[in-house]
Amino acid sequence: MITINELKELARIDSGSSPLISLYVDMFPSLDWKKITKIYIKNERARMLPILQKTENKVTIKKFEDDIEKILTFLNYNLEPEVNTVAIFACKSLDLFKIFKLALRVNNLMVVSNRSYIKPLINFLEDYSGYMLVRISADEVKVFLISRREILSEVKFEEPNLYARTSKGGWMALSQGRYERRREKQIDSLFRESITNLSNIVSKHKIDRVILCGSNENLAIYKNLCPHSLLEKIVSEFQFDARATDNAVIEASYKYDEEAERAQEKRKLDKIFDSIGTSGKGITGANETLDLLWNGRLQSLILDSNIALDGTRCINEDCGYFTANEISRCPYCSSEAIKTPNILNLAVSKALSQDIDIEFTQNNERLKAIGGIAGILK
Repeated sequence: MITINELKELARIDSGSSPLISLYVDMFPSLDWKKITKIYIKNERARMLPILQKTENKVTIKKFEDDIEKILTFLNYNLEPEVNTVAIFACKSLDLFKIFKLALRVNNLMVVSNRSYIKPLINFLEDYSGYMLVRISADEVKVFLISRREILSEVKFEEPNLYARTSKGGWMALSQGRYERRREKQIDSLFRESITNLSNIVSKHKIDRVILCGSNENLAIYKNLCPHSLLEKIVSEFQFDARATDNAVIEASYKYDEEAERAQEKRKLDKIFDSIGTSGKGITGANETLDLLWNGRLQSLILDSNIALDGTRCINEDCGYFTANEISRCPYCSSEAIKTPNILNLAVSKALSQDIDIEFTQNNERLKAIGGIAGILK
């Protein structure tokens, strides 16, 4: 797994004139992935060497070759079967060799630049953002952190001394009213404890979708105790047979999360399109969106997952300006500007460094029609 902080660290790396290799290796079990990957890497090395020989000295080229050999050596080892992709970032000049094992699949891809190519990892974090499922009953509250239909963690809260229901009062012949009051008090304590911990978990993992499952009565009590900050995260709730297994409840929650995620995505895009041409904050089009991003004026960056966009960047690393336009000189520092593939990788890195919300979407026709990129102003 990779965390957002690790991703930000990668985004900050600038190798200057030294080549930095970003490699994604598809390890899908049905493929002879080692053989295929080694052929791919050697072909990419053969393609890159003539390019590097035009601009780099022999020492730099030797370090590039050493990085390739180190990668090939690493790939000789067997990796865990649940790993579908390995992302490798290597630059001998920076003493950099970072490896991330991912559960999603990314086709073999090698990019050589002065910066880490991290767009696939942003997609990964977007898909793995996950949601929280809270199964509520009067006896216990179970919290599941779920991502891409995997249970990442599970926490259970229960009141060990909770009074059980009895047909004849029980528990030292407590009166029914007194019994009910004590039980209600303990249920209240159980719910409050779980809500406090749930709020901490949501904050720690930056969860923006919480789904509740329970009876109407328990759901109403639970929500009534939730702080506003947690209520804002509750996107759906449903009832399920109390005798059902946790796995059955978790499986039932998938459709509610998918519906909630699509609804969130649609609201964000609608907000952009509805505010275009008004006094609102919606920005569309590659040139204007990237310019505002570079100037630190965006709150959110929205990208089509399948968009490919080339552009131009300033060679002055202290400036770092980039644009979708074709320019020969940087408008800010007057340094030379060069054509750059995968300009959106620079955009993603810039957004990460500014703590800007990044949203990837697929198959949205309105976004595709405007070039697959949009933003929301601060």
